[in-house]
Amino acid sequence: MNGDRFALGKAFSRFRADSRDTWESLPADPYAPPDTGRYRCYGRLLWQADARAGRFRGRLLRAPHLPYHQKAEVNALAGGIDRTFAPLPEHISGSALVRRLLRFDLAAAGARHGLWEVDMHMVRIAPGPGGLGRPAPEGVHRDGLDAIAIHLIEASGVEGGVSGVFDDEGRELGRVRLTHPLDSLLVDDRRLRHFTTPVRRRHTVVAPGPSRGRRDVLLVGMRRSTGVDGPTSGSRRDD
Repeated sequence: MNGDRFALGKAFSRFRADSRDTWESLPADPYAPPDTGRYRCYGRLLWQADARAGRFRGRLLRAPHLPYHQKAEVNALAGGIDRTFAPLPEHISGSALVRRLLRFDLAAAGARHGLWEVDMHMVRIAPGPGGLGRPAPEGVHRDGLDAIAIHLIEASGVEGGVSGVFDDEGRELGRVRLTHPLDSLLVDDRRLRHFTTPVRRRHTVVAPGPSRGRRDVLLVGMRRSTGVDGPTSGSRRDD
């Protein structure tokens, strides 16, 4: 999906300014192979749908920060263990841009009734000395959710990073390279699997800062809640 469809120019500019320090200080993903070049933080929210008005509406609620867990059958690389990531800052999860993106994602996922759990990851892929970074070292996979969304924030100094969607027999159904801000991919995780190819630095010399190349994305995972985890104090209506 083309990022221009969101018409969020002002909100995006504000988000980029407010999130710059967070992107630059993301810790390395300790559960990824060392050649992955993946940096990450993670947060959780809840979406309480309100179907009474006959249209899509509800509330986004803060949820307790817990380890991230996937079953081994959906993640052969790091499944079956609790992964503890740095928490997603509240100025990110509460930003106008993120709230608008989440509302769009949840509507696309059909979250019109009940309580939904929302996982959000800030992920930077910055190719290392070998010039290669791997967004999906686990290969073609599911995330064990109802739906997932990938929102590109920036891709600078890199090539590759093509996202493909596959059926259960491994047939590729389509592919897209997210290139412009807020270009997005939404996937029905119950029916389909996905994968993103490695990214390569366009330059052969590693230098500090942006010239290293980077691919920054917001990853969103959504699933109907089992009702185990309750919200923390604080909420925002998102009609």
